Amino acid sequence: MHHIYHTEAIIIYHGNIGEANRLFTIFTRDLGMIKATAQSVRLAKSKLRPSLQDYNLISLDVVQGKGGVWRIVNARKKDTLEFLTTNKKKYSAWIKTLYLLRELYHGEDPHPELFDDLVSEYTHFSQPVFAEDWIELFETIMAFRVVSALGYGEAHETLTPALYGPVDLPLLVSLSKEKKLIISSVNNALREASV
Repeated sequence: MHHIYHTEAIIIYHGNIGEANRLFTIFTRDLGMIKATAQSVRLAKSKLRPSLQDYNLISLDVVQGKGGVWRIVNARKKDTLEFLTTNKKKYSAWIKTLYLLRELYHGEDPHPELFDDLVSEYTHFSQPVFAEDWIELFETIMAFRVVSALGYGEAHETLTPALYGPVDLPLLVSLSKEKKLIISSVNNALREASV
């Protein structure tokens, strides 16, 4: 009998396999970035189908089968980020951050701090009180956090506040004058990573 791993996860991407199955790329809190299959998930009667949509935050149960292949046995969507879907610009920022994560994250090493940071910051960001004027800077800061957490780019003492703590209005205001430096740091990290 296989051990069932329980973790929070974000669906990053999926690809179809055969007539009814899918292979998912999933960023998990405790297992890192994994690829996992779900059987018959494309069928209308599938109980997993509503939860296993790209960009969803979910509670995930997986088992590791022969050859290290992960298989999804249960998934339940969490409503934490539900407000993101009601604002196209905010939802776009979420998708771009996850795309960057997909491009830069290699292997199954867990990064629970990065996972928690993404969920926490985007939960706060998704609230209606967060003004649209700050979306672009917020997205830039989150990209900077992703590249830094994954070991790309170089440290800038001026940008240290962008790496830690909540991305709230006071931080956004203080970092607005550093936006070009943050963008430059992210772009240099992407060149370093050959993305």
